Amino acid sequence: MFKALLACLTLVVSSFAPTPAQASIICSFGGGGGVGTSGIDCLGHTWVIGSGGWGIPGIGLGTTPYLGTTTAQDFHFHCLAGCGRIQNNPGDDTRMQVSPFGAGDFWDETVNAAGDTIDFVSPMGGGLDLTPGRQFFVNVTLPKTTDFRFEAWWTTKMPEPSSLALIGVALVGLGMSRRRQKTA
Repeated sequence: MFKALLACLTLVVSSFAPTPAQASIICSFGGGGGVGTSGIDCLGHTWVIGSGGWGIPGIGLGTTPYLGTTTAQDFHFHCLAGCGRIQNNPGDDTRMQVSPFGAGDFWDETVNAAGDTIDFVSPMGGGLDLTPGRQFFVNVTLPKTTDFRFEAWWTTKMPEPSSLALIGVALVGLGMSRRRQKTA
């Protein structure tokens, strides 16, 4: 019995282990316009297009509290038309930062090869995840800030399948121990 359970458990864990965590979209939104255009994202944050680009609450406009009820671990910005290549060089304002706003409180950022999408990802470990009420800002530096359109979305990571498998193992073990107690 124990060997059969161990074999089944090994099969379950090995089938889930190589799969990475998957992102789940919290919400998505879009908009566009020129300098001075603003809007509200899907969670209630104000975004603004300024002369240097796009941001929440706007480039150089300080910080805002995160209004979501689900912890965000990624933010994605995609230029649909008219904004040119996203600028992500050392002198640019392109960045996402969360409180307490120290030197290491920036999310990792990656611009795709086409230069039209930037992904901001909370560093591993979860200490910089965007939880409800935590202060943050996000800036995307753009060479053209007139008549462009964008889409953006907030995501969170779903539990890794291997973590779910470990929970399953714990439940099987708990069930077996209860079964042994009843037969004794």
